[in-house]
Amino acid sequence: MNFIGHLFDTPIALGYSVILPLLLLVIGLVVRLKVVKALQAGLTATFCLVGAAVLISRFTSSLLDLGRQMTQASGVTMAVTDVGWRASSLIASASRIGLYIVPMCILINLVLLLAKATRTINLDIWSYWQCAFVGAMAESLTGSFTGGMITACAAVILFLVVADNTAGKLQKYCDVPGVSLAHGFAAGPAPVLGLFNWVLDKIPGLRRFRVTFPSLHKKIGFLADPALWSVIAATILGLLAARPLGEILPVSFQVGAVVFLVPRIMEYLGQCITPIAEGLERFSREKLGLHTSLTLGLTSTVGLGNSTVLFISLLLTPLAIPLAARLPGNLVLPDSDLVMIPYLIIFAVLLARGDLIRSLIGGIGALVLSLYASTGLAGLTTQAAAAADPETYGALTQSVSNLFGSGNPITWVLVSLSRFGVAGWGMILILALAAAMWNYNRMTGNVKLYVKKPKPLLASSIDEMKKEAEQRRSQRKQAVSQKRAALRAAVAADLEKRNQEDGGAEASVRSDSEESGK
Repeated sequence: MNFIGHLFDTPIALGYSVILPLLLLVIGLVVRLKVVKALQAGLTATFCLVGAAVLISRFTSSLLDLGRQMTQASGVTMAVTDVGWRASSLIASASRIGLYIVPMCILINLVLLLAKATRTINLDIWSYWQCAFVGAMAESLTGSFTGGMITACAAVILFLVVADNTAGKLQKYCDVPGVSLAHGFAAGPAPVLGLFNWVLDKIPGLRRFRVTFPSLHKKIGFLADPALWSVIAATILGLLAARPLGEILPVSFQVGAVVFLVPRIMEYLGQCITPIAEGLERFSREKLGLHTSLTLGLTSTVGLGNSTVLFISLLLTPLAIPLAARLPGNLVLPDSDLVMIPYLIIFAVLLARGDLIRSLIGGIGALVLSLYASTGLAGLTTQAAAAADPETYGALTQSVSNLFGSGNPITWVLVSLSRFGVAGWGMILILALAAAMWNYNRMTGNVKLYVKKPKPLLASSIDEMKKEAEQRRSQRKQAVSQKRAALRAAVAADLEKRNQEDGGAEASVRSDSEESGK
């Protein structure tokens, strides 16, 4: 069966910039766009994503330099080393599950689309390894390939469900119509963040209280520009890291340039991909009978098109070190995966609707969840990394982990359930199927997972309801009759006034004619 996995080796090796335009071209032709228009949309969208990725790489490298210098200045050391996301990628690719993950993800996505349990067409096949990592961790824990495959399949379903339920916020606050984000790392804290914002919205007054860059711009103009704030924040962070001012200012302005340019690139991406998005909406309504449109699952770089995401990640980078040092029970000190903080907090900002205060609190919460999850899976990550690459990780004296893979809360939940063997895999299947059914119900409304039974009505309550209905009808009739009487009176008064005016005019005409005759 190895040939099934090897079929996808060449497309993946060609890379994002080569395969994505072809995928968008095919989708454009399916939704009946002209070849030239579909090709233009695919190419320009890819150019935007690649250009934004280059800028984001510069931004995250600046964050990593600042974070490491602040770590050295603080002198903080912890028991677990953050070796970065590449260790998780290595674990996924070295496992047996990694060989079949691409065809498996495509098959699950297709089945859910046909069953109307998802609306995301996940084109980001280069991020499928995150699902393979979840399964590889479960296999490493239990020694069961079947259990690992079940866990990986559940991760695919849960990531797609999160993508469906966050697509609206992504499209609204990043200006990218018809796009969703099924990126596993970004999706990890999204359920908890959604619950957090739902609770805050139920508190009277808090829903309307929002401090966003657009609202500040209406009051203070250019002084509320996120690029300007990012330059100031980067300068302050450089001073805290004890760097010379001559080194700080160039980096600060580079950070500001990224915050200024990336949202504009994503805005142009939205314009380029609009024809495909409109075609998908027509196709979904006319051919599939869906009340919602299908969406394109793209890379998580799309989520960084909101300037608030970049600004909050700039603030969280220096907070990550003291937070990790003072967090009870945490053993991981963020280091290599500081570059992944912008991706971690995408939904912290989008679900908060761009509110700066909520976004910062939600970002801190997402970071706390990631630190605890990475601590909980540190031992298993060390074991799996040593098995995947004995030369690099086998001789380490410290445990290793990361924020990107092991720090994903959904990964921690699924791997923790797999500890219970067959019972745990059953719970994982139930969780995934329940999420898919709930998503189907949300999209179509044809399945009710829970229907509240109405309370039986007593005869006395029925009589009271009838009396109240009759009273309301009589009140409405009286109100209508009063309005009609008032209207008739007003019309009669107006007619009488006009008659008086006409009579006076006739009398004056007669008097004038009599005088002229004399």
